[in-house]
Amino acid sequence: METNDIVTKNFESYADVAADIINVLLNEGRRRVKDYEMLSAATESLYLDKENGLRNQLEDVAKYHMVNGVPKVLYLFANQTKVDKGMVLRKAGYAGGEYRRQYEKQNPSLYPVIEIVLYWGKSRWKGGCSLHRLFDEGGATADIIWKYV
Repeated sequence: METNDIVTKNFESYADVAADIINVLLNEGRRRVKDYEMLSAATESLYLDKENGLRNQLEDVAKYHMVNGVPKVLYLFANQTKVDKGMVLRKAGYAGGEYRRQYEKQNPSLYPVIEIVLYWGKSRWKGGCSLHRLFDEGGATADIIWKYV
């Protein structure tokens, strides 16, 4: 692991730094998330690979936004130095694991999972920033159709 990786992960793990990143990037600078509301969360999740072998995936930093002792949001932070066009798909696995736990009632309440990728590379990011954009670049549609019967 590069020294820069360790430094940024340690820096972002501080509650006040994580709250500032969230407020600046997602709340247009408004202080909606307070440092004392941030609680560290597990950064490792497990999944089965193609051969049904158990694999792990590590997130750089994970923080719950707690309100009255209940998770309101789980923020997942990733640091990236190289453009990865499929990053959105890779990060979906982390969020999907947390939603699976919520679905299986392992958590006391439902809450959104928000993945934040902080890109530190020198060249401009040209990868997809959303599933919609990723599929549009490939010529497919990314719309999800819900039909109630």
